[in-house]
Amino acid sequence: MLHRGPGPGGVAPAESDLLLRAFFVDAAAQGRGIATRALRGLPGFVAEHVPGVRRIVLTVSTRNPAAIRAYRNAGFLDRGELYHGGAHGPQHILELAL
Repeated sequence: MLHRGPGPGGVAPAESDLLLRAFFVDAAAQGRGIATRALRGLPGFVAEHVPGVRRIVLTVSTRNPAAIRAYRNAGFLDRGELYHGGAHGPQHILELAL
């Protein structure tokens, strides 16, 4: 799920940011690189369908190393900040410049 405008805690405050609010690969399909390939295709999709976006921002639970690895493998960078306002504990804030 992609979202324009401010996210939780002001995670995506800039007008040129897009927030990746939800991303899911079924457990039975995990571990095959599907998430990484889909995430690598995201910049092209965003450029075509949401012009003017310069950065995709997301949060991911600190307790989800597989998801963190998939996002990093797709080029997302850790901003070195944690978001503490979610119901699932602290989350890394990651971003992908377009």
